[in-house]
Amino acid sequence: MPSIDSLRRRMVLARAQSVLQRMSNDYCSEWHFALVDGRPLPSTHAFILRVAAAGFRLPSFTSVSKYLERCRENDTEPDPKALLKTLLPWTWRAPSTL
Repeated sequence: MPSIDSLRRRMVLARAQSVLQRMSNDYCSEWHFALVDGRPLPSTHAFILRVAAAGFRLPSFTSVSKYLERCRENDTEPDPKALLKTLLPWTWRAPSTL
């Protein structure tokens, strides 16, 4: 029977994806409602701090910042799936070419 610690290790990636997906969805919703209401867009820095406060120390924070700044420059809304993919690039696999 597996130990509690081994089960936790197995579930860490699924938990990270779940938590970061929710955070990405929330941030993109904030962005959308800021556009609709004519308010300033949410801060990229505040989003990164929120992710770090949730316990994630990711090497992809610079990529996230660049992605969100491109969205600002191009007047487009960020996509929650693209934001999650930018946060956790190693969890996405290229489609097989078989």
